[in-house]
Amino acid sequence: SLARLGLVKRVRIIEKKKKLILFLGGINRPKACCAVIGLTQLAAVETRLKQEFETEFPGFRVEFANG
Repeated sequence: SLARLGLVKRVRIIEKKKKLILFLGGINRPKACCAVIGLTQLAAVETRLKQEFETEFPGFRVEFANG
């Protein structure tokens, strides 16, 4: 399960707006030489996390914080 990887540092739940904001931790931004591969991997991780959280919290929109 993705929960065991420790990628999500914090989750902010905004119930009135039915929104979850995920703060990622443990993921370093790639260096210039590896940017394409690193960003592709990050996008894949975010997609999978979004799917998992939407399954666990039906009706909620999932977003990622930039910091």
